[in-house]
Amino acid sequence: MKNIQTSSDFKKIRRVLEFVWNSPYSSFYKDKYTKAGINLIKDINSMEDFKKLPFLTREEIIKTDPYERIYFPKEKIKGAQFSSSTTGGKGILIMLKAGFPHPADKLAVQKALDLKIKTAMIVVVSSAAWAINRPAFKDKSITRYLGSIHNLENAAIVIKELRIEGFAATSSILEQLIPHLIKQKALDQIRYISVGGEPCSPLRFDYFKKTFKNAYFRFAYNLTESRATSYVCDFYNNKPPENIVHPLTQYTYFEVNNPEEESELVLTSLYTKTEFPIIRYKTGDMAKVYQEECECGRSMKMKIYGRIGMDNVRVKGNLIYREQIDKAIYPLGKYLSAAAWKLFITNSIKDKSLPKFKLQLIVKDNFNKNIKSDLEKLVSDNIHFLSGKTFSQLVEEKMFSALKIEFVDGFQISPKQKSIFVETI
Repeated sequence: MKNIQTSSDFKKIRRVLEFVWNSPYSSFYKDKYTKAGINLIKDINSMEDFKKLPFLTREEIIKTDPYERIYFPKEKIKGAQFSSSTTGGKGILIMLKAGFPHPADKLAVQKALDLKIKTAMIVVVSSAAWAINRPAFKDKSITRYLGSIHNLENAAIVIKELRIEGFAATSSILEQLIPHLIKQKALDQIRYISVGGEPCSPLRFDYFKKTFKNAYFRFAYNLTESRATSYVCDFYNNKPPENIVHPLTQYTYFEVNNPEEESELVLTSLYTKTEFPIIRYKTGDMAKVYQEECECGRSMKMKIYGRIGMDNVRVKGNLIYREQIDKAIYPLGKYLSAAAWKLFITNSIKDKSLPKFKLQLIVKDNFNKNIKSDLEKLVSDNIHFLSGKTFSQLVEEKMFSALKIEFVDGFQISPKQKSIFVETI
């Protein structure tokens, strides 16, 4: 894999390797690399050596007892962070946490402090008491509360009664929470909203901005496994989401197959003050990293295409990803009753038939369904691939079957919305 940072980062990587190899608290990495016939101290002496190390996977982390992969004394652990298990469906990921703040924690709440936010809610899947008191700053000026996605009506009541001014949630959860906040007449008190965990579409962004007229929005791309990954600057926070972030290269080493193309992102921690440093961790997310001057002054950007097999798939060599569909249906906003959609792809390997595509949409009650064929053409003309071609052009070139649209009443509620489904027959 090619790297997108300089080889000078190897000094930091080397410190991390020595830290985990000599640790008296965990033998996770020592066991992993010894089994592969590798001694981190003797064998890894350059960036070239480092890039030969076997990858770390989510499955390896999940199947290991959390206390067996902690590189700090157990008494320093103050709580845990959980994944929702909705991404990939391979089990709940548990990351034990110590009391010290992480760099990304500070970035996450700095704007909230600037806005003098006093109360905030974290809308989560699993209640975790650590989230209430976990300090991002020593002054602890923000009081935190927990809200469960399984009872958003109660979460809205708590937001209203406790005068909560900000909260964090995925875009799917936020869309489902809004009707309850409207019922409680609590919209105007919200001044800060952190949206992460999944991509946010332009349609949802417009809806959120229109709904929360007094709120500052912060978008994020970070992982349960490594919070110090990236941040979204004010320039991108204040415009419809493009899933572009700035990599935090001072804290994390980034690898991709080709820096100029979309490929799986691999991360390594560059600091040792973390409970579990990740080393060559395959994120399962597809990204592109490139040099381009930003309005905020940063020169490195990272485009996130989402979870491989969940937010993006390849069909006949063409990458189909969530943002393409989000942008394609954006002009249909006045017809749609929700920003959610589902794309079903049927790919036959038994014969030479073309891949079939069915896009499910939720439309408003007064929508004229007789213009469905017009919508199919409009969406097909607006799905743009990285090659520069549209979906319509690939249909003309006999690569794909024509797109079909199906109207549905709704979708099952979930904290992270899977939108692309592939069936191989």
